[in-house]
Amino acid sequence: EQRHELWYSAEDLHSMRRTFVQDVRHVREQALAGVPFNYTGDDDDTSADESSVCFVGIENFLTARLMLEMTANRERCIDAVLVEQARHDPSERFRCEAIALASIAQTRKVVRRARVLGHFHQDSI
Repeated sequence: EQRHELWYSAEDLHSMRRTFVQDVRHVREQALAGVPFNYTGDDDDTSADESSVCFVGIENFLTARLMLEMTANRERCIDAVLVEQARHDPSERFRCEAIALASIAQTRKVVRRARVLGHFHQDSI
């Protein structure tokens, strides 16, 4: 019984996904209505706006451009790793460092963006 409590149930996962989709839709609607950007959301129960949403974790899904960019970044990283793996002789063990460097080379832009968002988030708290 205790072991099963460590994992999310299918119902929990569906609930989280529904909440995620609702949050993304809500943020998009607020943006279209010209509501000021609130990066961190508001968990304060005394808030007049109980529907405030935290953008952390959903920022890549707010626009079609960001979603396409995220997908392209992921595909570039996967391709770089596969190309690096293909360069190795099948009888040899993979050089983990070379594979890691291939991945890192394709994720620099994403890492920079994450750092900027992290600083922005820290400054807004």
